[in-house]
Amino acid sequence: MIKNEVNYDKFLLGLFSDFIKEVRDFQKSDLLKICYFISLLELCKFDEFQEELNKLQDDLEKRLLHFNLKLYIFNFIPSLYYLKFAQHEKNDYFEEFLSLCKDIVHFFNKIPDEPFCDFLRLNAYCLLFYNVPSFLTLKKLYAFDQECSSYLSLKKDLLKDVQEIADKYLDKKEDHDEMAIWKSLIFYLIGTVYSSLDLESKALQYYEKSLFYKVNIFALEAIIDIKAENEDTLDEAKSYLFSVQDKFKKEIEKTEYWTFFNTIGAMIYESENKKKAEEYYIKDIKIIECNRYKTINASYSYYNLALLKRDLKEYDLARKYLLEAYEILQNATGVKLEDKDFDNVIYFLDDFQDYLYGCCNIDLLKGNVSEDSDIKKSLNLLWNIVDIIDRNNFKDERASLRYDLALLESKYYNLKKNYEKAREVIESCLTTEENYLSNKQKSDLKSRLAYFYYKLEDTEKYIENITKALELDPNNETALKLIAQACIPKESKRFLGKEHWREIIPIGVVTLIFLGGIYFLGKVSYLEDFQLLIILITIPFIIVLLYPLINKIRLSHFEIELQSPEVPRKLSKKLEI
Repeated sequence: MIKNEVNYDKFLLGLFSDFIKEVRDFQKSDLLKICYFISLLELCKFDEFQEELNKLQDDLEKRLLHFNLKLYIFNFIPSLYYLKFAQHEKNDYFEEFLSLCKDIVHFFNKIPDEPFCDFLRLNAYCLLFYNVPSFLTLKKLYAFDQECSSYLSLKKDLLKDVQEIADKYLDKKEDHDEMAIWKSLIFYLIGTVYSSLDLESKALQYYEKSLFYKVNIFALEAIIDIKAENEDTLDEAKSYLFSVQDKFKKEIEKTEYWTFFNTIGAMIYESENKKKAEEYYIKDIKIIECNRYKTINASYSYYNLALLKRDLKEYDLARKYLLEAYEILQNATGVKLEDKDFDNVIYFLDDFQDYLYGCCNIDLLKGNVSEDSDIKKSLNLLWNIVDIIDRNNFKDERASLRYDLALLESKYYNLKKNYEKAREVIESCLTTEENYLSNKQKSDLKSRLAYFYYKLEDTEKYIENITKALELDPNNETALKLIAQACIPKESKRFLGKEHWREIIPIGVVTLIFLGGIYFLGKVSYLEDFQLLIILITIPFIIVLLYPLINKIRLSHFEIELQSPEVPRKLSKKLEI
């Protein structure tokens, strides 16, 4: 079969299995090799990828494709990377990253100036930049600087290289259809490099160029992802989708580029069409279930479906999908929180936290707060993360996690009506993390602390904390609700306590004098005629006597809704194609 009979649209629209079957026995051009191997990657067929790699005759092609395979698995299935490619005995994720940074300079230094090499070079840059934010966040670039002659210098060199490739392909003429496909794929990758560095406007320019040369699901999803995040451009995102669906509806519905369905589900969810969003998430998961290996990103689809089920109040299903997401994440990263020995958890911190927060929130919504409940297990795992972070001396990250834990645990104890324990949780966090919490976080905790002091009938502490909460954040929602709804007595007295007796005695004496006066005026014989008068005289005394008890009942019935940590939806950040 000759080259121009290859149906590249099947690859460009994500019909990877059909494409592989169709071209498996073809004599492969450079473009066909790229599309073939990337299709295997997208389907997580790593063993077959390696088998096909071994059949190649060209040593440079083998090395470049193998390096891209390593980078892909490093980013999305670190546990498999440790088994197949690890260069350090302790499976240190950061040290492996540093080694790959060195390798990228070595592998792409003085390689041929041709589309095959340009594509693999750009794909490697995308995969490299994918992980940099997590290391930046954890302030470990001091090691990166020492090992790689400064990250900023490396980044500058790579971006210069990216721009040179962009300029080269902008000037190239499409003298054949394959060059249009090369341009489409290469401009997509250039856009993805810029997107990974938060240069969204520049990324959009190249994604649109990619779609201009050839309609492809990769650039389409990337554009929708960016535009759907902003309400002002949400309609533009939909128009991009509809314009492609009109022409390729059948292919789009069958695509195996599963991250596309996750992105569309998120966009539709924003339009409040939850049932339609659910259909896309389920399509996404059906594709993932066919893969032998499941990536970190695969867990996002289960997680997003869990949040949707939560919003639909289908709590049991929500928890089921959250646990599946958590299991996929554990297997892909090789991190087992129960062991406490996996320092690599810090590089996947957001995902582990969000999944455990989600489980806790479901249990709280269900009111599942017994001592042997699942929420206790989730909270214990979150405390294991605190221990790991603390051991690594990441104080800002520890404070953020302890803040979220304080919100969860205080809500848990509030449901159990154990207000004293809830107070202890909040005060412990405020005391331990005082220097690392933001003013907004402190305000949130102070307002919640005020609520628990209110429930404990300590008016003085309530006023002190509610005042401080509003000083830190005048717009604090919980504090404003407390002020609007709470009915605070001027004084808080214990029944028959000293303060209470000081009021009882004077009014009791006055009441006795009045009753005695009635008696000594000789009206006793006509007592029935004066019953109303006697009742009216004794009412003030009864009110003063019972007021602390009445107030206690009133306080105990006052409730406000305590918020849990926010758990946002996740988009699959697939920085490769």
